[in-house]
This record gives sequence, structure tokens and C-alpha cells, in this order.
Amino acid sequence: MSINAAIAGRLPYLQRQAESMMTDTCTIVREGTPTFDPTTGKYTTPTSPIYSGKCRIRTRGKFLRDRPVEAGDTEVILWPYTVSIPVTAPAIEVLDVVTVTAAADAALVDVQMHVRISGHATAATARRLDCEEVAP
Repeated sequence: MSINAAIAGRLPYLQRQAESMMTDTCTIVREGTPTFDPTTGKYTTPTSPIYSGKCRIRTRGKFLRDRPVEAGDTEVILWPYTVSIPVTAPAIEVLDVVTVTAAADAALVDVQMHVRISGHATAATARRLDCEEVAP
């Protein structure tokens, strides 16, 4: 038996195991084009729901740390995370917004992140998204 056949045969089991570790929940939306409301004088950005359900939130590897960036005259910090969702979830795109709705770590609840890299892979056990939270 080839290694490819062995992995393919065990992949559903491995995917179930990965999902069993997804104890947090999140929603993922895609932002549309901002529109200006002349009555309020403000812009609103419509969103389309893409995914809502279980996930796993992890800080990205020990060598990838927060990074300061300039936003106008203000310095902000981008905090890196990896968000794992089931492989059966819809395709996620760069700049989609992930919001943590429930987590074992209460500090993660209501954290919003932008997807920076949407992971696609052959024989994946989970869909892994590289995300960044913008913190002032």
C-alpha cells in the first residue's frame, strides 16, 4: 500500500479528530463596498455571512510575533493568529472578517481578525486561516 492510499484511507478519521479540537465558535463575513449615507454623513459597510460554527484559535508560531505598523499618524499592532475551521466549510477569502463568538479563553471572545492567507491544501484535516487582529 502506498503512503498516499494510507493517508486517503485515514483522512476522514483525521478530519474528525481535528474537528474535535475545535471547541471555540466564530463567524466569518465578507465585507461589501462601503456606501455613504448622506443623512447620517457616515459610511456603512454591508457584510455577507460566509461561515458560522466551530473553530480553533491559536496564536501563530513562536517566531511570528505581533508587528507594529503605521496607520496614518497612529501606530497599531497586528497580532497573528491561526484560525482552524472544518474542511467542509465554504471557501474563505483574504480580507474576510473572523469574529470569535465563544471561546474557552474569555479574552478571545469578540476578537475580530482579518484573513491574510486562506489555507488550501490537499489531504487537509482542517481549513487553516492565517489572520491578524488589529489592536491600537
